[in-house]
Formats: sequence, structure tokens, C-alpha cells
Amino acid sequence: MPWGGYRFASRLHGLDLLAGGGLNFWLRSIDDTYVQGLGQVYGGDEDYYAFYAKFGLGYFHEMGQARHYLQAGLKYPFYVYEYGYQVATDNVTLNPKGRVSFFAKYQWEFGSTTHKRWGATLYYDSYRFSQSDPETDTANGVPTGYIVWQPESHQDVYGLQVGLYFR
Repeated sequence: MPWGGYRFASRLHGLDLLAGGGLNFWLRSIDDTYVQGLGQVYGGDEDYYAFYAKFGLGYFHEMGQARHYLQAGLKYPFYVYEYGYQVATDNVTLNPKGRVSFFAKYQWEFGSTTHKRWGATLYYDSYRFSQSDPETDTANGVPTGYIVWQPESHQDVYGLQVGLYFR
């Protein structure tokens, strides 16, 4: 993800204003299921493309041989493209509407400032999507009488990375 900003800093600590954007892509497979009140609901495979912008703040602090860095901010998916591969009918394109979500990252590095350094990063990232507009389902171009849409959905990702950094 391209990420840039401006650092207000002294030698041992500083504040970053950050902005960036990018593209996330993922595949999803949904199983058929029965929903109380709706009956049989059919799943399928989907490709997701989410173009997003991020804005945030960062803070770093050096203490002896340790360096701490915290980032947090908001992410907005400004264009979302969902392509669904349906089993019995034509494929469908949906555009869930993006909503603002939160991200955060804490990175801790330790070791020499001029050689190899070890580090660990804890991170959280998320997406929030409103329901897409409904689309008429078709089979061989003929309407089936069904409507297809992506309901409101959320994605939360938590992680831990451990690394060796070379300077």
C-alpha cells in the first residue's frame, strides 16, 4: 500500500500525519444454507476488489535500544466491486457501499540502531460495507424472478508479525 506523510520529530520521538491508499483483493466461497423465514439460500463463489483510502496518525518513541511505533486511523473503501459466480444462473456484479472503518498497528523493535534489529508488530484492520443495491437475477439472460444483493457485512483482521530488520 502506498503510504506517505509528514513527520514532526525530534531525535527521540515524533508525530506523523499519514495518508495513503490501495487495493485489496480476496476470494470468498459461501455454502448453501437454510435461513428461517427465507427458506433455502444459495451460496456461490465471489471475487472482491476494494479500492480504499487511509488517513491516520503515527507516534514513535526511542528508549535506549528499543523503538516503539504506534499508528491508528480511518480507512474508507471508496469503490467496491464484487463479482459473484452463481451455480444455476448467470454471474452477477454487485457494488456494496463502503463505510468508514478503523485500523491500528503497534510495532516494537529492539537491538542496535546500526545493525540488525528484532521486532514484533501487533495489528488490527477492518472493513465495513453497507448493503449493495439489489440486482435482478437472470439465467441465460432471462429474469428468474429472484433478487440478488450483498447484505451489510463486516471484516475484522487481527495479527502478529515477528521480524528481523536490517539497517
